[in-house]
Amino acid sequence: MSNGIRTEVVRATIRAMSTAYPVPGSERTYPAPRYPDLKVRVVPNESLADRWPHLGELVQSIVELDADYNFSVELDTSDRTKPGEPRGGASPQPVLSLVLFDAAAEAVVSALLRVAVEWVRRHFRRRGIEDEPVIVRIYAPSGDVLSEVQVTRAGTDIDASSH
Repeated sequence: MSNGIRTEVVRATIRAMSTAYPVPGSERTYPAPRYPDLKVRVVPNESLADRWPHLGELVQSIVELDADYNFSVELDTSDRTKPGEPRGGASPQPVLSLVLFDAAAEAVVSALLRVAVEWVRRHFRRRGIEDEPVIVRIYAPSGDVLSEVQVTRAGTDIDASSH
């Protein structure tokens, strides 16, 4: 039983680093493992559920932002209401949050915001309220909002943050 637990710990460790290196501790024969420069969690709320089939495109856009910058991107849809679950329902305001787990340069934050806004524009709802904005927020590791933008159907971005 303990061997199974140890195996899972090793697997989890390997998943957290580049797969170009076979096992942790192999630095004596291989270069040191690479760890991400920035970990990003993408969290869409349920009001964006009609766009969830396109979230892979957003993740890929983040990965391709900068070849010299290694991103680790996690897609988190864990807060969605499950069938039969007694919850108050989805927020009526569509929100796409990007949570940073590491400090990032302002240029990287701006690039992440640009990619997220472009994705929202490409996948704006064709139905529903005509002028319903989508809020895009980027959170610092501390939980503070680094940037917040409202994307409207007209394509106008209204900076809703004071940061």
